[in-house]
Amino acid sequence: MTEVTKYPTEVLDNTDGWSDPTYGLNAHDGLCTTKNVSSGNSKKLKVGTFGFAIPAGSTISKVYVGFHAFRNAGVYPCGNASLRPKIVWTNWIEYPVEAPCASSGNCDNAIDREAESVIPWTVDILNNETFDFYFELIVAAAGGVHGAYVDDGWIRVVYTPPAPPAGRKRLGDGLAWRR
Repeated sequence: MTEVTKYPTEVLDNTDGWSDPTYGLNAHDGLCTTKNVSSGNSKKLKVGTFGFAIPAGSTISKVYVGFHAFRNAGVYPCGNASLRPKIVWTNWIEYPVEAPCASSGNCDNAIDREAESVIPWTVDILNNETFDFYFELIVAAAGGVHGAYVDDGWIRVVYTPPAPPAGRKRLGDGLAWRR
C-alpha cells in the first residue's frame, strides 16, 4: 500500500469574501483564512489544484478528507454553526468531518480533524480533479455572528499501485520497477 496526502494550492472561488483566502492553502503554516457569518447564512470558499498523480491501474483503498480548523461562536452557542470541508462530485455531496468549537478567535486554536470519505473514488476522479472541494461555514439557527478559521485542508489517499510487469520487482515506494 502507498499513501499520499495532498493540499489545495489554488483558490478557485471566493465570491463569499473570506479574508486572506490563500491562508487556507498548502500544509499547516499557522495562518488562517477567516469568515464571519450571521444567522441563517452559509459561506463557502472553493479551493483546488491538489496535483494527484496516482499511477493508472492503481486500486484506491481509502480516501480521507480533513482540515486544520475551528469554529468560533463568541457568546453564542456553537451548536448553531457548523464548519466543514465539503466535497461535491456528480450526485454526491459530502461533509465528512466537523471543526471543533473554540471560544477565542485565534488561529492557534485550530485542530486537525479527518474522516474517511464515502464517495466511490477512482484514480481518474483524483488525478483529473473532477470534484469540488470547499470550506463551508453554515449558521442554521438564530444566535448572532459565528466565525470560521481554516489553516489548511487535505485529501489523503491510500492505494495499491499496479503490479509490476512480468520479470520486474517493485522498488521501495511502489511507483517504479527494476529487473
